[in-house]
Amino acid sequence: VLLLGCLLGVGCYIDIPFIVGVGYAIGLSACVVCFTQRSGRPLMNFLISSAIGIGVSAYQLVPAWFERKWINVDALRFDSSSFLMFSGRVPAGGNGLRHFCWTLSSLEFLLMGICVYVRYRRHSIDSATKAFVGVAGMAFFLQLPLSAALWKWLPFLFLVQFPFRFLALLAGTLPLVLLSKATPRWVLVGTYILLAALAS
Repeated sequence: VLLLGCLLGVGCYIDIPFIVGVGYAIGLSACVVCFTQRSGRPLMNFLISSAIGIGVSAYQLVPAWFERKWINVDALRFDSSSFLMFSGRVPAGGNGLRHFCWTLSSLEFLLMGICVYVRYRRHSIDSATKAFVGVAGMAFFLQLPLSAALWKWLPFLFLVQFPFRFLALLAGTLPLVLLSKATPRWVLVGTYILLAALAS
């Protein structure tokens, strides 16, 4: 909890839109876990981490809060729906970027799904893996058209602007799941071959 809070706070000094995305991905996955496990502890831990993060980044956030009359945050509002995966709306000049992001995001989530399925069959899924998969699943969901209402109504989510920024969370959690000792070697080898083929 303390480590996550410090990471969120330090991240605010580096890239606030990315940290907003990370916060929502972790927070929403914590809500899902609370619902499935009938326990409010995951969400409470996240809220405590968020409070710690706000405290760590207070040196930057507090002046920004008091200077809102000079900062027009609404100017950052952007129609993110055109960049959601499999959306029929194509922004000018953005078709190639959209297809690349869709392919990369789907591939990363598919690889993670295969790894989790194999480990589930072997009864070797630990709590850390479940947490990483939960965050990755929420990062994938926030790129789908099903999340359009969340992009519209959740406060400050518009700061992320582009749904494909959640690719960073997928890219960060995928190695943590794949490189676990419980992951079969053939899954790792297949992943390396596939990534090498894409890179070429």
